[in-house]
Amino acid sequence: MIIKKRGFFENKSGLSTIVVTLILIVLALVAVGAVWLVVSGVIKIGSSESNVSGFTMNLKITRVVSEGENLSVTVQRNPGKGTLSKIKFVVSDGINSEVVTRDASIEELASQTFAFPLTQMSLTNVKSVSIAPVIDSESGESTTGQIADTFTVSGVSSGGEYYGNNNNSSGNTPSCEPSSCNGTCVNDVCVPQNCIADLVGITCGTWVCGSKINNCGQNVSCGADCSGGNVCLNGVCTTPACVPDCSNKECGLDLICSQSCGVCTGTDLCTNNICVPQNCVPESASITCGTWVCGTKTNNCGESVSCGGDCPAGSLCTDGTCTVINPLNTGLIEDVWPGSSGLYFGSTSLSTSETYENNYVKFPGSSETRCLLIVVSRLPIQGYEKSHIGFNFETSIAVGNTYQIWENLQQCNA
Repeated sequence: MIIKKRGFFENKSGLSTIVVTLILIVLALVAVGAVWLVVSGVIKIGSSESNVSGFTMNLKITRVVSEGENLSVTVQRNPGKGTLSKIKFVVSDGINSEVVTRDASIEELASQTFAFPLTQMSLTNVKSVSIAPVIDSESGESTTGQIADTFTVSGVSSGGEYYGNNNNSSGNTPSCEPSSCNGTCVNDVCVPQNCIADLVGITCGTWVCGSKINNCGQNVSCGADCSGGNVCLNGVCTTPACVPDCSNKECGLDLICSQSCGVCTGTDLCTNNICVPQNCVPESASITCGTWVCGTKTNNCGESVSCGGDCPAGSLCTDGTCTVINPLNTGLIEDVWPGSSGLYFGSTSLSTSETYENNYVKFPGSSETRCLLIVVSRLPIQGYEKSHIGFNFETSIAVGNTYQIWENLQQCNA
């Protein structure tokens, strides 16, 4: 009988199977690790982008009123988390825009009214008002969110209240669409023929000031104007939360809060915020202007006196002197997105450390002839090498256009 012995070489195939299995397990773990590195990088990039572009808050413009030389805008905050510190208002006449930032501390389901002096804005009239929240993070950093609401003006009532449509990011639409209204759209209210108006008490309810639109689209006064420097907020006379500016003013109203800066004594008259005696004899233009060679000054009788002609192109009149002005930044547009809409443009010439929000930009030699307000200024984030600038409407800019960024609208137009 022959007995076969199992030696080392006869067990070799079993050991090889175990080794191969261990190698496959190690390779699988390495592959999983590599996939996780890629996925985690994508998640970080997405998180970074959302922190920059996805910041928003549920705000709505409920009322826009022209009160003398002031524009009054009421903002309501709907439910939603976040610490609101300021609101940026973008007021536009369809061509030019002005941005005003105001402190805001509106709780959920509450509202606040903000007043703006129209005389300080270089706008012909008001076509739209947009709002963007400034939100404080847990680390204390402030971030400007997306445009939360835009009120587009379609008309103004005899009482100074604007009416129009809200077109905000939450999808609000006008309450009255002509195509679906079985009647007539009046002040954004669908009014049936032979409409019978509600009583004033029903329309106004608890309101004691201001005006409201009744069921027939009519503007109804709910009470007398507020006195003592108060403003009407949601039907209640409320002290405005603002600080008046009476610098260089002896009388009349300040331009910020419309509060009195003083009253002239005796028979003096208030002219351009200066107390002027009756039958005032104006001083000569040379005495009023002194060393000024441009701009206007107010003489001893409160009259505006021209101190010279316009400054040459590329310069601006500052305290009576024509001063050469230079743009904050210049360069070429290298990309436009999304598509060819001109909502954003990027350039390696833009600063990667300083933003240009609330500055103005023009495009010499291009088909876009306007000075445009910069609403968004984004520094490079992970995955991007250049900064971008954005607007709240489409433009006709194109790749290859020259751009110039100016500090304000006055410099941009100069």
